[in-house]
Amino acid sequence: MNRLLTLAFLVLLALLPAVLFYYLFGELNKAGVEWSGKSVQLGGPVAAFFAILWFLGNMFRKMSPPNSLQKHLEGLAGAWAIESESQASRRQARSTTVMKIENGALRIEGGVFREVANEGDEGKSIGDWNTEIAVFDGYRLLYVYNLSDSQLEQWKGVVRASLNTIEKTPTFDGTWQVFGPRVHQGKIHMKKLMLKDTP
Repeated sequence: MNRLLTLAFLVLLALLPAVLFYYLFGELNKAGVEWSGKSVQLGGPVAAFFAILWFLGNMFRKMSPPNSLQKHLEGLAGAWAIESESQASRRQARSTTVMKIENGALRIEGGVFREVANEGDEGKSIGDWNTEIAVFDGYRLLYVYNLSDSQLEQWKGVVRASLNTIEKTPTFDGTWQVFGPRVHQGKIHMKKLMLKDTP
């Protein structure tokens, strides 16, 4: 309904100057449409109407609210808790990070992974990580990161995860892989921290 009202408003707004031109210049006006092969040539107030309509339409698109993907991106901005598990050793680790939207693109800051003890407490540091690039299409998240572990070995990592749309709090579930001196892989779970969850 809102789109229909906007369209009607733009048409009326473009029609007013065209009608005004027609009456101001009287007999000097030549309003018509000529067919030239497969193209249409417009003249007089008719041409003015379509030119103004095109201009107003462009203005409206630039002023219109962000698209659905932009809204999805804005929903990701904030602090996130990350839990991962290695497929081979079943070793679990935790980290936190911050997602930001800069110039319409997603940026993930990185953080520190810490080992999770049997009691669920965080133990020693496994390594620092930072993201090279992050891509989100509205449902799937992919990011490439660098990991420097406690033995100062360098790893290149890739995370592929899908957004869980059922849950009220945004979460991602997926897989991770790291490539370096060896190759490791496992599962990852990411949950956005709401204000009540942050310390």
